Amino acid sequence: MARVSTLAALAAAAMVGGVPATGSADTVTGSAVRYQQCSGSYGGGFWRSIRAKAVTCAEARRVTRAWVLALPPPEEGVSTVPPVEVLGYACTSRFIPDRDGNGRRSVLCIRDSGTRAVRFVGSP
Repeated sequence: MARVSTLAALAAAAMVGGVPATGSADTVTGSAVRYQQCSGSYGGGFWRSIRAKAVTCAEARRVTRAWVLALPPPEEGVSTVPPVEVLGYACTSRFIPDRDGNGRRSVLCIRDSGTRAVRFVGSP
């Protein structure tokens, strides 16, 4: 039990501005890894809710930016986006419509058989 407390204390000490500098405490302990919410967005706030699993938030923001830049130009009326590989992550996305017909795009990028992952969404 002391080992977990020590690791949790180390993870808490590494936090800067409420966001872990090197990943979540779950990443350090190797227990069931959860997504951590990361600060920041991309594209003027369009791409946001960036979350990281077993990677730093800085890497999650890099993956988000790389995915957006790797997208093919949008086509009118087409809501599908092909799978893309960026920075060693296999990324897929899906469009989730809302009642107004607008909706959001949910993106999942995985690496190392899903042990490392980045999630984010895009919507106006």
